[in-house]
Amino acid sequence: AAGPEAVVGERGRAEVVRPLGGLACAGCHAGETNMKVGVVQLAIDEHSLQREVTRLFGIALWSVLGFMGVVTGATVLSLHFFLTRPLRRLSETMHRAEEGDFLARAEAGSKDEIGTLGSSFNRMLARITSMKAEEIDTHRDLAAAHEQLLLKQALENTNAKLENRVTELSTLYDVARQLNATLELPELFARITELVPTRLRIPQFSIMLVNAEGKLEVKSA
Repeated sequence: AAGPEAVVGERGRAEVVRPLGGLACAGCHAGETNMKVGVVQLAIDEHSLQREVTRLFGIALWSVLGFMGVVTGATVLSLHFFLTRPLRRLSETMHRAEEGDFLARAEAGSKDEIGTLGSSFNRMLARITSMKAEEIDTHRDLAAAHEQLLLKQALENTNAKLENRVTELSTLYDVARQLNATLELPELFARITELVPTRLRIPQFSIMLVNAEGKLEVKSA
């Protein structure tokens, strides 16, 4: 309990005198006549007080600066691990896709905005990969069809040449048979003139021989 205080001031020094006792102390000091417990005397040197206040202020200032440093470091680390590094990895994946690597995929494990962006980017790459695969299949089918068409044309040309050759050989065979069948030149020329244009599909055909005067003479046409 507190009694009346007395403050004594001197130059560069302060002293506080505080008596203890009174009615407020009756519950703990019953039976004592005047209930005077004692006196508290506190003497403070002004310079010591200033030094203590300065020390406490410095401690508080350094504590605040240290706390701010810890908060700043934690913020920088959080930005690095949760923002800067995921964005850098997503940028690297986009660069690989830009160079033609459509099988590259971004990390999309988190549920934040960066993870959502990575998932959307992966779905876009999956669609591009599917379209690219379909384009490759289409080009392959077109190349196979073009090759088959070339083979078909080559086969048709070969068949036409073979057919012409067979026709020529058949015509020669028939001409040889006609030669064996008759020895009369007019009749032979007539048969050849009738046979060759029909077999070889020649619109105009004639047989010419050199006469005694050294000139060509049409024998059959």
